[in-house]
Amino acid sequence: MTGAFITIDGSGGSGKTTAAAALAGILRSRGRLVHLTAEPSGGPVGALTRALVNEVNGYTLACLVAADRHHHLNAEIRPKRAAGHVVICDRYLASTLVLQARDGLTPSWLLTLNEAADLPGLAVILTASPQVITARLDQRGRHDRFEHDPGAAASETAMFRDAAATLARLGVPVLQLDTTSLSPQQAARSPTPWTRTALASRNMDDAWGTIKEIVTWLDDSSTLPPETEKLLRIMKLTEEAGEVTQAVTGTLGQNPRKGITHTWEDVQAELCDVIFTAMVALATLTPDAHQIFDAHLARVAERSLSGPGATAAIP
Repeated sequence: MTGAFITIDGSGGSGKTTAAAALAGILRSRGRLVHLTAEPSGGPVGALTRALVNEVNGYTLACLVAADRHHHLNAEIRPKRAAGHVVICDRYLASTLVLQARDGLTPSWLLTLNEAADLPGLAVILTASPQVITARLDQRGRHDRFEHDPGAAASETAMFRDAAATLARLGVPVLQLDTTSLSPQQAARSPTPWTRTALASRNMDDAWGTIKEIVTWLDDSSTLPPETEKLLRIMKLTEEAGEVTQAVTGTLGQNPRKGITHTWEDVQAELCDVIFTAMVALATLTPDAHQIFDAHLARVAERSLSGPGATAAIP
């Protein structure tokens, strides 16, 4: 079963590393396998990237970062996810869209360079006021030329908001958390969608993969025009919803002639049929069904479950 992939990005001093460790601890306490990692990675390309970050810039550094990311995915992230681990990565694509953009590169070029990289199942963006960021960096020390820039705190806050919007347009569920008055540990413990996503989504890649195979099988077996087949798959939802109503009626014994004819287990099965039928219909309408559903779920969770410091990043 494929594990979830969560990335945590933000300016230096926003609390990424602390929040990632806190989230990993929470998930492990709930029985999840968790792999905590970061970029630049601990591999050979990541070591080279860290060593040269203050010496090179622009296209050179962007290519180093991308090369490290692809090696990181192949050597560490994908194998861990395939083994069922929730992978939490401290810095990923959003940081590229900000830090390499500060070197003068365009988001479109950076996205092209990283187009073969896996998109996360949830991208968390941590922000804080420029004053708080500056104070935290003064306290813990600055690590590289990006953090030594006196105007970085203000400019990166706005740029990470833009990066969040870019990821959302790509179909990535995005959650922004303001850690100005909320510590990273509190953010990880707050009842926000990111913990719930990590706990709930680890099997969704497998489910959507199965749905895709079923849609392909249905397409190959159908003798109807594609538009007719599409409409029938959508309309079948009405039939399945009716089956749920009948099962509930039978469970409660509301039919005076038949009495109790169903159980709550029957209701559960009928509800699963509704979910399955809706997934098939959505996957018939668009090849991006998984991403569209994840983005919609993130919006609903953000509206319904947001705790202190959480703000919606998806319109």
